[in-house]
Amino acid sequence: MSVKGTLPYAVSDVLEHIGRRMQKLAYSENLNPAQWTLLRFLAQSNPSARTSTGFARFHLTTKNAAAQTIDALLRKKLIRTAAHPHDQRAKLLELTPKGFRMLRRDPRNALIAVLEKMPESDLHQLARLTGALAHDLYMAGDASTAFPTVRPQEHDGTHIGD
Repeated sequence: MSVKGTLPYAVSDVLEHIGRRMQKLAYSENLNPAQWTLLRFLAQSNPSARTSTGFARFHLTTKNAAAQTIDALLRKKLIRTAAHPHDQRAKLLELTPKGFRMLRRDPRNALIAVLEKMPESDLHQLARLTGALAHDLYMAGDASTAFPTVRPQEHDGTHIGD
């Protein structure tokens, strides 16, 4: 096998290991990885997408599994529901102040701290490469599933990493 032939295997091993490490870190603060994902989703997504269905689509899970994650964070008072302005059947999900504070302890901050040490040019290249990799992986698996995009939420000026 050529060097190029072995390189994709080596890179996939590293990416898989990083994913496992991040999953392990995400069992913290009495939350599980899906619960951290929901908190981040609510902090970063378009307000109209902040519904149980929106989260289920983003997290690539069933509506029932999303509902269980939502119920857990409602009980922990990290999120709350609000009336949807355009759909009386749907409820919007919002972070509570306690939820915003919890995000300051997000285990993903460990990865962000490492990435922040990288030269900006390397970080731009990594963003381009991993974005293309994620897009192509989505297209190879299930082209009907849109690649998730999120944008920072406007709120009281508190930054997630602060």
